[in-house]
Amino acid sequence: MGRGKLTNEEIAVICENPNIKGVGKGRILYTKDFKRHFMREYLETGKGPTQIFREAGFDTDLLGPKRIERAAAHWREAYNAGRLVLDSDIREVSCINSHAAQLEALKEENRLLKEQIELLSRLQSLQVK
Repeated sequence: MGRGKLTNEEIAVICENPNIKGVGKGRILYTKDFKRHFMREYLETGKGPTQIFREAGFDTDLLGPKRIERAAAHWREAYNAGRLVLDSDIREVSCINSHAAQLEALKEENRLLKEQIELLSRLQSLQVK
């Protein structure tokens, strides 16, 4: 158990967990909600990956320590790269707010520049006459 390809019996047991999106002989797909739950628990409580999996109803002996550690490492990497965002993650909110503020400032600057161009065009046409 927990090594190499999964048997049909192991797949059936894993599929019973609501945190599973899909399972193949060599791959387990977890729900986004579980990935977020895992990272919240890992970051906020300091629990280890095996404990988080066990508390989420997984048979950790069946999954094996390597599968659990690889999933955890993959999700930590995704989180650190910004590809896995937690509901409570302020980084995304502040980033969105920052970008929105920058966009509004650029729109205002663009509007003012257009007004200046229009004014200069009018002045130039008056001097030509």
